[in-house]
Amino acid sequence: MTANRNVPTFAELRNGGDLKELDRLSPEEIFLLQDDLRERKTALAQDQAFFNMLLKDRFGVNIEEHYKHRQEDTGTVRFGVGDGYEIKTVKKKVVIWSQKELADLYERIQQAGDNAEVYIQKTVSVSYSVAEAAYKTWPAEIQGAFADARTVKPSEAVIEIEKAKEK
Repeated sequence: MTANRNVPTFAELRNGGDLKELDRLSPEEIFLLQDDLRERKTALAQDQAFFNMLLKDRFGVNIEEHYKHRQEDTGTVRFGVGDGYEIKTVKKKVVIWSQKELADLYERIQQAGDNAEVYIQKTVSVSYSVAEAAYKTWPAEIQGAFADARTVKPSEAVIEIEKAKEK
């Protein structure tokens, strides 16, 4: 798009290494560069989503078998696919806290004379959250009190094909 209007491309600007080139561009030309960047970013995101769908379609059954074998639905799994390549899949934990349960816990802790903010952050918009890093350090009996308020789900899988590491 920008090349048709005699506007330098990003590659030309980078390779020329002269930032003063931007000073010579009109506002319209700068706008066209920005517009081109947005279009390429959108196209790249669409290509990435399509590629992820292809990987999931091709290797999804094997990926799920590996998670099932480990008896986990989060974490990283790797397996070879031949010719020195392997699939690496990462599913992060997504923790969702029940606002109702946390609000009830917040009130119970306060009523017991303890400082609920040691465990629960209450935001201005009155939503409750618990820092996962802090939660993991709590004694089991305190974690147990929060169990009904906490749901852990796997994130969307991030699938990549990589060259296998030599052993």
